[in-house]
Amino acid sequence: MILAFPLLVSHQGLGRLLDAVSDGVIILDADGRVTGMNRAAERLTGVAAPGRTGSALTAAGSGLALLLQDWSPGLAFPPRLLDLPGGRTLVEVIDLAEGDKGSGPAAAVILRDPAGSATIRAELEESERRFRSVIEAAPMGIHMYDIAADGSLVFAGSNPAADRILGVDNSKFLGKTIEEAFPPLAWTEVPARYRDAAKLGKVWRTERIDYQDGVIRGAFEVTAFHTSPDRMAALFVDITERKRTEEERWKLTLMMENIGEMVSMATPDGRLFYLNRAGRQMLGINPEEVSNFRVEDIVTDGVRDFILQSALPELLAGGGWAGESQYRNVRTGQVTEVHAIIMGIKNP
Repeated sequence: MILAFPLLVSHQGLGRLLDAVSDGVIILDADGRVTGMNRAAERLTGVAAPGRTGSALTAAGSGLALLLQDWSPGLAFPPRLLDLPGGRTLVEVIDLAEGDKGSGPAAAVILRDPAGSATIRAELEESERRFRSVIEAAPMGIHMYDIAADGSLVFAGSNPAADRILGVDNSKFLGKTIEEAFPPLAWTEVPARYRDAAKLGKVWRTERIDYQDGVIRGAFEVTAFHTSPDRMAALFVDITERKRTEEERWKLTLMMENIGEMVSMATPDGRLFYLNRAGRQMLGINPEEVSNFRVEDIVTDGVRDFILQSALPELLAGGGWAGESQYRNVRTGQVTEVHAIIMGIKNP
């Protein structure tokens, strides 16, 4: 039915057939102008036959107008419920162009009356019930938002984990716009990304880190996704401790890179996995080459035998060693006498 609709202008019989179906069908060209619509679409949009123009259609209902403002050739929108002059309507936009940039039809807007389809309504309700049960039991925090008639993003609910993670009763945000509920987000990309998830079905992932006095106060991994027509959810996981650990590791690495003494780290089998700048200069090893070398490659033969036979077993037993040692530049062969301290490090 949809693929044949572009022939409506030249085939009156097909036009009468489409006028007989209960679903509304509107055809858009690449500029978003209406090139055809059936009688069901007239009834649901409130646009009479003489007014079948793009401007009249976008004025027919604010929800549909906002939807079409976000449309461009190649986009397809999943079904969503909108308030139109003809009542609550399930609206879906289907891409017809399939990469064709010619003058043909670009998209079909399908309008369905959910009140006339008990099956669709029951499926939507059952899907929402299942989704709600999953949300309530989820260990990660979840915030839910709806797109209001004026296009604002309104807080619609949360789960118990959100209260626990944020340490606040999120029910106090119900009915507020995202900017009212969380003022610091008003100046970020978050509201726009959440709207894209609700209206266009786009998935967005990000990490948000809050600092206080130069220290990480809180960090969250956020995933925003479409849940149902004009609705979305933001799933967030507390990654504060992970980020604090990463920052401490970064500070430690920065310190080791800038000290004047060689610092190296190796696996129990002797494979190097870290060598600071002073060590790389002394041994003639480039940063990207570090993991290509083993401990026995950077010491003299006598030191190598001692490490393998005495020092390594002591380290694996939880001990350590300190004494004079000799390291060899892998490119020039130059030997450097050093006082070495070797210790074992266990993962926590």
